[in-house]
Amino acid sequence: MKVRLRAQITGLRDGRPWPAVGTLLELPDDEAAALCKARLADPVASERPVERAVPPARVERRGRTRSTSR
Repeated sequence: MKVRLRAQITGLRDGRPWPAVGTLLELPDDEAAALCKARLADPVASERPVERAVPPARVERRGRTRSTSR
């Protein structure tokens, strides 16, 4: 889950200091939910485009003409 940090968190995460306030992070869902619940981060909407149903294009079909020559 993607979150944006609202507060500076002290200590280390994966052996490195936590990023600065306003940084976007991709975190495991449970960890992201805990940070959001503690109001240390805000969830960020997915950047994936929303799929929309599109009606099929109208295809004009013309009858085939058969050649009568043999």
